Amino acid sequence: MKLLPVLIAEDDADLREALSATLQINGYTVVEAIDGESALAALARGHVGLLISDVQMKPMDGHALLARARSEYPDVPVILMTAYGMIDKAVSAIRAGAVNYLTKPFEPARLLEEVACHMRPAPGATGRSRRANGDGVVARDPATRDQPPAAPGTKAAPENPAVPEQLPTPARAALNAIPGIVSSVVSSVTG
Repeated sequence: MKLLPVLIAEDDADLREALSATLQINGYTVVEAIDGESALAALARGHVGLLISDVQMKPMDGHALLARARSEYPDVPVILMTAYGMIDKAVSAIRAGAVNYLTKPFEPARLLEEVACHMRPAPGATGRSRRANGDGVVARDPATRDQPPAAPGTKAAPENPAVPEQLPTPARAALNAIPGIVSSVVSSVTG
């Protein structure tokens, strides 16, 4: 199946090059942007299958880029990445429409997993999407891939044991949707 390009918005040239090379070696087409404005210009020029953006960019940071991208290009999935794994910012990004929030550093395999999970196919592409398993459920964890969909009102997948049950349901859902949250960070927030 033909996929649309991945747009990488990263102001650090070395990291942008490393991300691009990782994706290109694995068969993805990449468009690079050095900041938020360049990313918006690339989105305006044509179809993009996924936007991956750094959070700490200037003059437009990744959260502002997320807001503009979701407003102007609502079908483009957005992954934010940052070296500063602050839970409140991650939850805010997920609520604002990011499909994930990656904490740097991350392994190339992690990047490839996220791209494969969230990438949009090109218009008119035939074949099965790499994102859906046929029933619309995204199988992110190989251990749960063969489980039937959960009944309405039940948990679709095991929750992260580091996320306390006493948190309100929306907060638990948001934290469970963000891979890589360290249990000690969650514990320090909930006391």
